Amino acid sequence: MTPTPARLRAQDFILASKQSEIAGLRQLLHTGTLVAAVSALVHALQRERGLSNIHLSNPASPAAAQLPARILAADRALEAIHPPLARLDRAHPQAGNLSRLFNRVAGALHGLEGLPALREAVAAQRLAPSAALQRYSDIIARLLGVVFEAADGCGNPAISKALIALFGLMQGKELAGQERALGAAGFAAGQLEAAAQQQLIDLIDGQERCLQTFLAFADRAALASWQAGPGQGNPAFERLRRALCTGRGPLPPETAQPWFEIATARIDAMKSVEEGLAEALTAGCRQALAEAEQMLARQHLSLAPLAAGGYALLLPAGDGEARYQADGVSPPLGRAILEVIQEQAQHLQRLSAELATLRTTLDERRQVERAKALLMQHRGLSEPAAHKALRDLAMAQNKKLVEIAQALLAVGDMLAPPG
Repeated sequence: MTPTPARLRAQDFILASKQSEIAGLRQLLHTGTLVAAVSALVHALQRERGLSNIHLSNPASPAAAQLPARILAADRALEAIHPPLARLDRAHPQAGNLSRLFNRVAGALHGLEGLPALREAVAAQRLAPSAALQRYSDIIARLLGVVFEAADGCGNPAISKALIALFGLMQGKELAGQERALGAAGFAAGQLEAAAQQQLIDLIDGQERCLQTFLAFADRAALASWQAGPGQGNPAFERLRRALCTGRGPLPPETAQPWFEIATARIDAMKSVEEGLAEALTAGCRQALAEAEQMLARQHLSLAPLAAGGYALLLPAGDGEARYQADGVSPPLGRAILEVIQEQAQHLQRLSAELATLRTTLDERRQVERAKALLMQHRGLSEPAAHKALRDLAMAQNKKLVEIAQALLAVGDMLAPPG
């Protein structure tokens, strides 16, 4: 005779709900560790990219001699991303919405597979500085995509805010790295072409936009660190930046190394803030996990049977009131169940409300990025020029940037050929 399966109780699913949340937080902790490792790798590749541009523009420059050491540092950072990757739950990608993150990781790893060939081409002087800059930047963009997807898929509002702030700062620092590489190549070559000058101006504008995102979502500690460091500015850096942007007269090649060093000091100051954000992110993940585990322990105690075979039912009485009725059941246990259900429901509702606000921000950003891509594809614009076009339209029509982006995407969908 087939044994009758045990009846599942309300408390079984209450505990399962919290256990599911804890499993998601454990994955989030692993994701946070991965983000910190990606941050370190991006920084190492940015320094390698800058020195590669100097090497391609002027191999005799003293700064170019530092390239082999930076390649070794980047290789060490590359090795460091594999342990946190291995800790992600690849067997159950639906846990914590990991499927999109995994797709980004796959793209980043595929891009990194081209790094040895890129280095070989740089060493053999087979690339123009602009081509090397683009190829390094493509690899870094894929790595930044991992951080964006981690923020988009995060189910904890506080950690999601930290991830958005970190992504904004990393993206701004990446544009600062491109500015460093472009400026180093210009100084090393003794001139910066008009197109490169415009690219430099666009990079400066892009940095400001990304850093505004960081400032909007960063916590007090990160903001204080920013104000005490890179937020103060550097007159020597601004003077060299103006020389690059104005292009009046030839650029002195001997300024390549001072420019690289000053720009590197600025980026390193950003990196210091970035490291603080990454540490706070990991600490936040650990705290959220500890709090969830403590709540699970309290729920275990609250839902422990108070009477042998006890089970409570909340039934409507004749006067419309809901009362506990016992027939070999335990009213105190029933009340405990309802209290835990209410606590868990309020907790989830609060998380959902906070996440909805953050998801709106990320969705708006994604729509603006899609609209820029549409303009870049159909009008042949650069990313900064596409952003400026959207911004000018928004100002002219007194509308939000996202409203213009939505309208453009709607028109684009109508004009797209049927699939």
